[in-house]
Formats: sequence, structure tokens, C-alpha cells
Amino acid sequence: MLEFVIGILFLGLIYLIDSHVLNLDMPLDDSHLIVIFLLMVVIAPIIEEFIFRFPLKYKRNYLAKFINFLSKGRLKKRWGSFFKYFLYLSVIVFGMIHLPNYNNSETLFFIISPILVGSQLIGGIFLSYTRIKLGFAWSILQHSTFNLIILLFGIFISHNQIITEESNEDFSVKIIEQAFVDKNKAYYKSKSNKDTIFYIEANDISLSSFIDSLKLKDLHHFEDKCVAFPKNKTV
Repeated sequence: MLEFVIGILFLGLIYLIDSHVLNLDMPLDDSHLIVIFLLMVVIAPIIEEFIFRFPLKYKRNYLAKFINFLSKGRLKKRWGSFFKYFLYLSVIVFGMIHLPNYNNSETLFFIISPILVGSQLIGGIFLSYTRIKLGFAWSILQHSTFNLIILLFGIFISHNQIITEESNEDFSVKIIEQAFVDKNKAYYKSKSNKDTIFYIEANDISLSSFIDSLKLKDLHHFEDKCVAFPKNKTV
């Protein structure tokens, strides 16, 4: 629960940074909910824990054993001294591999990167403690549980949420954000001429691709989202 609370605090900081400091340009994830669930709650925790937490105990660290063999037993004798550096390095690398969650290469982005992956950095410390004190299986379970809570939280705050809804005597438009999509149900219908759009209906499509299809000029940069344009709305 402490890890979750800290994670939410960092999500709040990231939201403020994205809104007022630097557009983070997070990549669009247009996967089905089942795929997202399997990746976040099952596959990623197992792979990441195996890479970053499994080797934290010397008897499970086969690379350390190989180095110890080459050094004729010197590494094992000094493992207690080396361990904290190995632990900190694994936590830092674990955090940094989550930077590709954003599409950004500006200098400021890299300066504030410890904040952007702060949840993963602190989470790596928690997971390392669990792995050492309770065992490898428990760190996987903790990792999976945390990701599940974050997934459910993300769905709660973003799925089927209204991005914009406007209406007057000339037009009516409503755009809804989708946290996950079903590509089998995705569609896009519209009718227009050179300067008039008569209607748009769409479901589970990329907002960025939709905006590009309109060929409008002087648009400000915005974060891509999966969206739906409900039926019976005229633009």
C-alpha cells in the first residue's frame, strides 16, 4: 500500500509536468484490455523480477558465480561489500528502462527523468527488500499486484471519460477517451466536402490519426489517445 501511495504521488507529479512544464508525449497503447492485463500483470513482472531481483541472492546469481570462478573465489569473499552497489545499480537500471514509456528526447526530459521514473526507482527498492526477506515468488506477486492496481486505477480515471463535448446551433461534437480498445469493433465513418463536415462516427481509433485525416493547419501539439465519437452526433 505504501508503494501504491508513492506511485500515485509520482503520477500526480508527472501529470503536473506534462501539463505545465514539458509535453511528455506518451506513446499510444491501442491494445485490447486482455493483452494489456497479460503484459502488465503477468509477463512484465515475471521477466523484470527474473532480470533484476532474482540475482540479488548470491546462490542464484550465476553471473557472479562465474566471475567468482574466474577470480578464484575472491568475489564470494567480498560479496557482502559488493552487494549494496549491485543492488543500487539494479534499482537504477530498473527505473531507467521505463523511460521509453515516453517519446521525448529534449534535454529537460533527461534532467527530470528521475522524477518520471521515480515510482519505478522506489518500487525497485521495495521489491528488492521483498525478494531478499521473503523470496523471489513474493516479489513477483508484489510486482503483479502493484501493476494490477495501477491498471485498474488508470481504467477508472480514463476509460469512457469525456475529452470534449460542445454543442450549438451549428454543430454538436462529443469525444470520449478509451483506456483500452477492441480493434474488432473499431470503425470510422464520415461525410464531408471541401469546407464542411456533415457527420463523424468513430470508435476505438487514434485521435492523432483522426486529426491528421482532417488536414487542418496550425494545430497545437497534443497527447495521442484512443477515442470514440458516439453515434448521432453531428460535426
